Amino acid sequence: MQDLSNEELNKIKKTNDKLAKKQLKKQAYEEKQQILNPYKIDLINIWKKYPKKVLWMFVSAFLYNIAITVFLKKAATIASGTSSLSQIITFTAPQTADFYGLFYVLVNLPLMFIFWRHNPRMFMVLTYYWMLFQIIVQCIFIDYNKANPIIKFINEKLSIYNPTGRPGDYWDPFGTNITTGALQKLVDSGKFSTISEALNDALKNKGAFYDGQNWPIIFYAALGGIAEGFASVIAWKQRGSIGGTSVISNYIAYKNKKPVGNMFLIVALCFSTFSTIVIGTLEITNKVPEHKWHKGTSGQEFLVRICGTLIYLVVFTLLVNRYYPKYKKVKIEIYTTKVEWIAEHFKKIGYIHSYNIFYGVSGYKHYDFAKIETIALYLERDWIFEEVKKIDPSAWISTSNIHDISGQFDTSKVD
Repeated sequence: MQDLSNEELNKIKKTNDKLAKKQLKKQAYEEKQQILNPYKIDLINIWKKYPKKVLWMFVSAFLYNIAITVFLKKAATIASGTSSLSQIITFTAPQTADFYGLFYVLVNLPLMFIFWRHNPRMFMVLTYYWMLFQIIVQCIFIDYNKANPIIKFINEKLSIYNPTGRPGDYWDPFGTNITTGALQKLVDSGKFSTISEALNDALKNKGAFYDGQNWPIIFYAALGGIAEGFASVIAWKQRGSIGGTSVISNYIAYKNKKPVGNMFLIVALCFSTFSTIVIGTLEITNKVPEHKWHKGTSGQEFLVRICGTLIYLVVFTLLVNRYYPKYKKVKIEIYTTKVEWIAEHFKKIGYIHSYNIFYGVSGYKHYDFAKIETIALYLERDWIFEEVKKIDPSAWISTSNIHDISGQFDTSKVD
């Protein structure tokens, strides 16, 4: 057999190295997919495997639209996420305002494509459906030819303040300005002889009025934060999201195992700073047709709108952290006389966290007992309680908060 030359040996070595690298990449990809998509979910089979989750995403989308249409739109809050791009479009082109939801989805599609391979697949699929439902639900709230009875009801009946007191009128930060100062300017310009005459002219038509009162902005912003907060909680509890900033926030939280609400607040503040500068500049230079900038009043109103946006974000964050503490961890101590049975049961149900067992004697009745100590996710707590009680109904269980840990921690049950 003829010996191979060094050149041929090098070629064979390079070929083998390429094959080995290709095999390693394939193996790494398969391992990553196993982590990101353990339930083998796609856009089609999720209807068969988890139909309730999809339906809850519809509920979340509906509540989100209530938050936007009924509260945040009235508060004129500055957009705090990727929605800021949609808001800039609709502000500068008022004729497109009814299609805010469509712009919101279009703006977020690039993010959805980018993070498809980085967020858990369940999360991304449900978020896609949420965005689809968002477009469908928004059709209910489009003010077709200014004659949608639903919008009329929202404006006139779901209003906390009526500046004129007349039926059919409502407060709006960009409505007809009826402040005393504005009326006096009309008199001074010679258009009217008295303030009363100017006021009567301003009140000829019913509709939206602004009288210089800014407290409704804060009130509507807080209510909007509550409504959108619960919309997000519903989506996240199903392992989805309301898209936009939530997609970025979930990725950061997933990688660093940090509270989702806190990550959302940080990302939202970054976007909010950008949108405040852009929208503020557009309004000051009168580039937003529907938002006329009046000297003296508009500056104050804009500052209150910024405060309203911050209040909305804080309320939203508090609700999400309170009702969906995704990566919050707790130490659980289980005192029982059936420790071996419980340990065996943990193996059967596939309990994924490590635990320690300590034996001792009770101080009151001097019975032999054991303590099982483990660290788990807060969202797993009730499930652990139920499983332990199945084996030992008289087991005594205590929990305490864990503020920080160092090392790997399995969060696959909530990812």
